Amino acid sequence: SDVCSSDLDAPRRARTAGTLQSVIDAYEKSPQFTKLAPRTQRDYGTALLKISDKFGTHPLAVVEDPKIRIRFLEWRDEMAKSSPRQADAVLGVLRIVLEWGRDRGHLIHNHATRPKKVYRADRADKLWLPADIEALRAVASPEIRLAFELALGTGQRKGDLLALTWSSYDGQRIQLRQAKRKRFVDMPVTRSLKALLDAQPRTAATILTRNGKPWGSVNFDHRWRETVLQAGRNGRSEEHTSGLQSHVRISYAVFC
Repeated sequence: SDVCSSDLDAPRRARTAGTLQSVIDAYEKSPQFTKLAPRTQRDYGTALLKISDKFGTHPLAVVEDPKIRIRFLEWRDEMAKSSPRQADAVLGVLRIVLEWGRDRGHLIHNHATRPKKVYRADRADKLWLPADIEALRAVASPEIRLAFELALGTGQRKGDLLALTWSSYDGQRIQLRQAKRKRFVDMPVTRSLKALLDAQPRTAATILTRNGKPWGSVNFDHRWRETVLQAGRNGRSEEHTSGLQSHVRISYAVFC
């Protein structure tokens, strides 16, 4: 089947040989891409399509020319008119692909390195102050309240918390492997979080459930946003859970 696949790929390889597209294609087949988390692969894939559309047919000799950096940055700046954050992300993927190509000998230079970002996050409105925490506790359903306290007590991302199983909690500590960074986390739980967890019925493999079943990500986002707005805050679920991560880091610095 490898021979058959190679034969099928031959026309594309001939068509893209010597262009940036050949490097993009090789990167997408490499372990550096295939071992990324599924969500990261999807995000990178979207960026790679944009890069292919804009620069895929460029000969590698043009990509090696220092003047290409001006084109890269002008393209990024054009995208930034509608979404600075996405523009930075796409250029970041371009940098990763070019660096991968340079490391493999496809290129000598990477002219997308170390660009100044156009997006600057203002995180002040995403931090959770004590009054914000109490406001959400007052309006949250028991299921959202548990998710909130788990995020507050661990500082982990939404995806990791929704996937967290009871086997990760031994009554004293929580252990997990982060999906995005692949880091192993082993942390003690606070007395208040322990009391809350110990009182929960174990109706599914996951700690966080809705109607006794694991949460779906979209359903959770909807319920979370609904609760957050009811508590008097605005924004998306990922922004608020990242705000909780900042709150936890501050709390640990103060109390630990």
